[in-house]
Amino acid sequence: MLTHELISSEWNQDYPKYENFSKDFSKLSEITLEIENKYNKYYDFYYQACAELYSLQNKQEQMEKILKLYYSKKPLSDEDIETYKLEPLQVSFTKQEIDMMVRSDERILEIKTKIKIKDLLIERIRGCIKFISDWKWNHSKFIEVYKIKNGII
Repeated sequence: MLTHELISSEWNQDYPKYENFSKDFSKLSEITLEIENKYNKYYDFYYQACAELYSLQNKQEQMEKILKLYYSKKPLSDEDIETYKLEPLQVSFTKQEIDMMVRSDERILEIKTKIKIKDLLIERIRGCIKFISDWKWNHSKFIEVYKIKNGII
């Protein structure tokens, strides 16, 4: 599972350092490949985080369906009752009360919190990808100028 701490520690290691690029221009192809690898790495993180986000959203929808059935006293399978630890209800609720009970259930709120955190993580990863993309574009222009100045082109 991806976390903000994991992405931050990876980014601290992967953050492009100008000194590394400006010391040895003979390794331009290696530097370009290194940037591409970092770009691909963060896209992999992005897709993994998106998959985790969609999984959480599906889990939330499933739990909301089960809780709506539960609070409206509709029949549930024994498996669902056991999985969600639902106890028999002695009270009937109106539709508005059912909606309120579902929205205020601590399990739903916990999932919503995880979804929000995952959204923020995805935004962080997007920022890393954008930075690497911008760096890659600027680096490619720098390489072209370097080659022209040194008569390689």
